[in-house]
Amino acid sequence: SVPEGYAVYNNNSISFVYPEHFVKQGDKTTVILQDEKTGNNVTVTAEKMTNEYFQMDRNDYKETLKPAFEAAGMRIGDYSVAQVKNEKGVAIAKIWHKITLNGQSMYQTMLVVNSNNKTYTVTITEIVPDSELVNNVFESLYRPS
Repeated sequence: SVPEGYAVYNNNSISFVYPEHFVKQGDKTTVILQDEKTGNNVTVTAEKMTNEYFQMDRNDYKETLKPAFEAAGMRIGDYSVAQVKNEKGVAIAKIWHKITLNGQSMYQTMLVVNSNNKTYTVTITEIVPDSELVNNVFESLYRPS
C-alpha cells in the first residue's frame, strides 16, 4: 500500500515509495527524485553486484567510504553502518552519516540492496530533517523481480 501523498518508483529491479511532489531527473544509471523547495532528495544508482556493503562495519566505512566522501569535498560527522531487514524482509545494508558540504549540514541514509545481478544504492539526503521520508523509503524498498 502506498501512503497518501506518495508515488511508487519502480525500475523493474527495485521499487519504493517517495513523495509524489518530488521532481524526477536523470537517466538509466542515476535517477534523482527531488523536493525543489527543501532540496531533500532520493538518488538511485546501480553498480556491478558486490557484497562488500553487507559485510561492512564502522571500521570498513572509516577506511573505504569516508575517504571517498572526503575526497568529494564532504566533511563527515557521525556515522553508522548496519545490516538490517525491512518489514518486507528485504536484506539492506543501511549506512547513515551526517555530512557538511559547502557549509551546508545534512543527513544521508544509504540503503543498499542487491537485485538482478546489480547492487543498487538508494540515498536519501535530508537537508531539512524528514524521518518520515527515510522510514517510508526504507520500509517500502522491495525487489519485485
